[in-house]
Amino acid sequence: MVSAAVVFLHGFLGAADDWDVIIHALAGEYPCVASELPGHGANLHHPDAQTYTLTGAAANVQRKLDARGVSSGVLVGYSLGGRVALAMVAAAPTRWRGLVLESVTPGLITAADRAQRVAADEGWALRFEQEPLAEVLRDWYAQPVFAPHPPDADLLARRCRNDPVELAKVLRGMGQGVHDLLDGVLARWPHPLLLLAGEHDAKFQSNVERMRHLCPRATRAIVSKAGHNAHVEQPDAFLRHMRGFLNTLM
Repeated sequence: MVSAAVVFLHGFLGAADDWDVIIHALAGEYPCVASELPGHGANLHHPDAQTYTLTGAAANVQRKLDARGVSSGVLVGYSLGGRVALAMVAAAPTRWRGLVLESVTPGLITAADRAQRVAADEGWALRFEQEPLAEVLRDWYAQPVFAPHPPDADLLARRCRNDPVELAKVLRGMGQGVHDLLDGVLARWPHPLLLLAGEHDAKFQSNVERMRHLCPRATRAIVSKAGHNAHVEQPDAFLRHMRGFLNTLM
């Protein structure tokens, strides 16, 4: 067991093995661990609804890391995993020495935007509960945020392993419309922060700029030829940014 590690958190619909290529490339240089969020992979069927919230997910992941002997290090979160990472550092600000956020939104600012997102997430949650998973996933990945890099057949097949009822719980409990704005966490973060977005992901490049102005220790990096899921679409470019950041910390 290791006390310090690079900890990878996947996004919505993902699993720990989403990070296999990145972890394999870094494993000879840094201890690496990937942890699954509640509602994904084998981390399922929690009786307490609180587990399917950002704070509950953060506590759940931290317990799993504690059981593996990981007490500190660098958190790397993609999309939903990035918001869970922010909840983890809010709960234990002295535990982590670095933070990497890929394609992350720290929350929606206006009440109208939050209400709109809650309604949209509820629509998706109902579809996950009531319709064939493959059909819902087809439409999910047709959303503009995933253009121009929709998932390939292999990734879609892996996404079909999910439990759709669990996915609905995640959307209702961890969606951007229901959790508190995380800007304050970024403003208080005292350690290095790397903000990543894909070259073709204009929306999340805007989020990077917003977060960079909130956190004085933040640096930004744009991953060339990538969209929303940069570490899958362009792993070599993603790794160059990661190594440059980790070399200053571990």
